[in-house]
Amino acid sequence: MGYGVEIMLDVANMVAAWPDAVRATPAFGVGALLTMTVGLLVVVCFVSTIRFAGVPIFLAGAALAANADGPDVFVDRGGNAVAVRGADGRLSVAGRSLSAFGLEQWLRADGDMRDVEDATLRNGVRCDRSRCTLPLFDGRKVVLVFDPAVFATVCRPDTLIVTPRSALRSCADDAAALADRPLLDRTGAVAFRIRPGTPPIMIPSREPGTIRPWTVGPRRERSDRDREPAAPRVEPQ
Repeated sequence: MGYGVEIMLDVANMVAAWPDAVRATPAFGVGALLTMTVGLLVVVCFVSTIRFAGVPIFLAGAALAANADGPDVFVDRGGNAVAVRGADGRLSVAGRSLSAFGLEQWLRADGDMRDVEDATLRNGVRCDRSRCTLPLFDGRKVVLVFDPAVFATVCRPDTLIVTPRSALRSCADDAAALADRPLLDRTGAVAFRIRPGTPPIMIPSREPGTIRPWTVGPRRERSDRDREPAAPRVEPQ
């Protein structure tokens, strides 16, 4: 038995050493997953020739997965970090307090096998104390703002603004899109799908106002009645 295990390990190591033996697949939607699942179930659950009908169903799901329309901008839930698709088709990253785990999830969801320490993740990124600027593949740009003083200069129609602070009200009208603290408090982390010539399409991790069992519900404003001090309790003598 030991010889058999050793042979299997040798074969596994040999296959793992082949070029492109490990590849990441970009994340795809529930529709593609369900279609492939139905096709696979038809193949394995039927014994008649009907099972062959599952093959085109599975292939249709695989085609949907291969043509998945993924996000081009990722924003963490605090608005402190972003990943942006540049002209080379790959993500560049900028920001503060982004964990290695969070960055790795963004990369794997995009089908990117780069290490989180890869220097190419900073391609095209320009940062100073007040902001980070990242170019988008369609010629527009994403600006990650840390200093509110620069809002007046960066909120432009060709710019997507991300900030961990509350942006100026006029910035939402002037910029191509805005993800600031009030929005992220309602939606959690967000992503954007970019199409040339059209406004960015926001993909929230949860719809505003959604309350999940494992999250804290919205804070209830105290009424005037709540603020009144309770009447002293009188103990009977």
